[in-house]
Amino acid sequence: MSPVRRRIAFALSLAAALLIGAAASGEPIIVKPGPVVLPISGLAFDLPVDGRDGFAWSLSASYALSDDGRSFDGRDVIDEKIKDKLVAGSWVQVGYFDAGDCKATVGQTELTDAWNEERDFYGLHWCLRGGTFDLGTDIGKVPAVVMCAHLEARKDLLIHRFFIDLPQESAHENIIAALAKTTVLEHVALAWQHDTWAAVKPRQRPEVRNRGKIEPVRTIQLVKSGLALSLPDDGCVWLLRAPGEGDAVDWLDLMAPAMNEVTIEVVRVPATTCQQVFDNITTEKRYDAPPANVPEGWSAGPTLVVNGQLERVVCRCIGGNAVLVGLFNVPDRGRGAGDFAALAPMLAAIAKAADGL
Repeated sequence: MSPVRRRIAFALSLAAALLIGAAASGEPIIVKPGPVVLPISGLAFDLPVDGRDGFAWSLSASYALSDDGRSFDGRDVIDEKIKDKLVAGSWVQVGYFDAGDCKATVGQTELTDAWNEERDFYGLHWCLRGGTFDLGTDIGKVPAVVMCAHLEARKDLLIHRFFIDLPQESAHENIIAALAKTTVLEHVALAWQHDTWAAVKPRQRPEVRNRGKIEPVRTIQLVKSGLALSLPDDGCVWLLRAPGEGDAVDWLDLMAPAMNEVTIEVVRVPATTCQQVFDNITTEKRYDAPPANVPEGWSAGPTLVVNGQLERVVCRCIGGNAVLVGLFNVPDRGRGAGDFAALAPMLAAIAKAADGL
């Protein structure tokens, strides 16, 4: 099995047509202060109480797969309204972004009167890019800041903040001061920093909309294993990686929800048994961190150590061939790591594809 993990193609698209509120997402829902789970990122935190008269939180989300099915763009939207008037909004994204590091990622945002700097708040170091963003329609140009935080060995946190209730000519330092005091963003940042997420099926949430042309439930060709895989209707969004040079396996990445990070690799070994494959694996093996909730019909193999990461392996013999699925969770910090329960629909789809050869 391949030891290589590449950055997922998480597309960053900021076309002016993709606005906050209803124009950028599914049907928004009004929610009360208290616990929420953002459907695309999976982040779980408390929406704060806002004492302004007539204030309401409005949540929505959207995603899109690129036309070639090789990249993904998804965001959670937190809108703030007073008596049904939009006064501020935030986009929240968690992922590996095509541009590269945080400085490059925020640099892609199209702003006028733009400025760039780095600041520390919410207990994190941020790359910031601010200026004026044109929301079009009836809203027009508003002060905005795009901010990105990075921690090693995990997906970045990217937030767009739109200060609709502030004057367009607001001073730079006034914008920074307002940003630092935005409690909801602090709660988002802390949830990301401390891996506070919850299991969620984003496509089953009413506020989530697919704004792309490609449906997430689709048939894809796994080139290396030769499987025509019909992706399951499991409420999530999966992405097939383009095979890399020297790859002998197929890679699938769970894009939504983004946390906890899930990657699986699939390989079919002709004319052999699962036990023979397990015995012939030369990668370092561990038996103290086994896979959990392995679906019926699949057998658990040894846990492999691949570039310092744990890969839980399960196998099923189908038509005289061994079909192996390896699961990576990043970060692998115990909670949910190595758990195949949510992957049961995917394993069933893989088995069906293998049985059809």
